[in-house]
Amino acid sequence: MKAKKQLIKERFPNLTNKELKSRNFSITKYELSNFFSRKQRTIIRIYGAILILSFILIIFGLITQKSILEALFAVVFFYLLALLFKLVRLIDNDRLAFWNEYLLSTPNNPLKIVMLDDDSKAKVNAIRKQFTRYFFVFGSLCFFLLFLV
Repeated sequence: MKAKKQLIKERFPNLTNKELKSRNFSITKYELSNFFSRKQRTIIRIYGAILILSFILIIFGLITQKSILEALFAVVFFYLLALLFKLVRLIDNDRLAFWNEYLLSTPNNPLKIVMLDDDSKAKVNAIRKQFTRYFFVFGSLCFFLLFLV
């Protein structure tokens, strides 16, 4: 991410921090409204709410030490698996094709989109794979803890 931030600073040196935040918000909003369908946007919001709720329940279970803790370990396992599949989806070629099409159709680039080079993309994908493995191992450990508790 540092490389991308540095690349943005090099290509658009006059942007202030406030403009960078506004740029990021605009890109996210544009992507949500044009790349994802209405159904996908709803699923993303529900998914986020479920993850926040499960995190709150996990904290509650750890504090109160009730029997709900066993069920919460299973919840953690399944939500981490869901996160695994979400991370895998993020490296989809459709998103790259979407932004390449955007750059071709709007050459003045008002959103100030910066595409990474192939080496940087490979590094990002390697990091995503590493985090996916970590989440899977952590989720598996939580699942096996169900049998020990």
